Amino acid sequence: MTGIDGTDSDSVLKGTNEARGRVLQLARFCTEVLPGFENSRIASIGPSVGIRETRRLEGMYQLTYTDIAKATKFEDGIVACDNPLDEVFRDEDIPHSSHEPALVRGQYYTIPFRALVPRHVDNLLFAGRNLSVDDKAFASVRGMPQCMLMGQAAGVGAALAVRDGCAVQGLDGGLIADRLISQGVRGIGGVSL
Repeated sequence: MTGIDGTDSDSVLKGTNEARGRVLQLARFCTEVLPGFENSRIASIGPSVGIRETRRLEGMYQLTYTDIAKATKFEDGIVACDNPLDEVFRDEDIPHSSHEPALVRGQYYTIPFRALVPRHVDNLLFAGRNLSVDDKAFASVRGMPQCMLMGQAAGVGAALAVRDGCAVQGLDGGLIADRLISQGVRGIGGVSL
């Protein structure tokens, strides 16, 4: 479903109702057309559509689609990622299709630690799908492996901030990348695999 405003309950309700209608259509198609589904039934339907994103958090750096397309490896890169853009994300402004991926096969980019650090709130770290990223790049970074490693990086950052008695905004992201490398993470810190 596209065009749903996750901050507007009327929009979410409208999207939920449309999604339920689509589920019923698909179920009808399956029972009428697909062999083996003649006696199938719907066991349950979710109570509401899932919302992937709403508002954007503003970090010290915002990862962009251009960063991904250029396979940028940041000095404070804390996650190596080669995910294509999610096919569900449909935007005619994105110069790609399933035949033209954002990344050249075999390339990857890194997510900089700065994208986890809020610009205006001291001593808070983002980790996971709420990192500072533009809507086009979000379609690549939101996978669970990346989110888990962002959590690890946020934990390392928090520990270093406590140890050094400084705000997370004052941390050297390269130091965090080095610590993650010592923990076995590869392809980060501006270094290619």
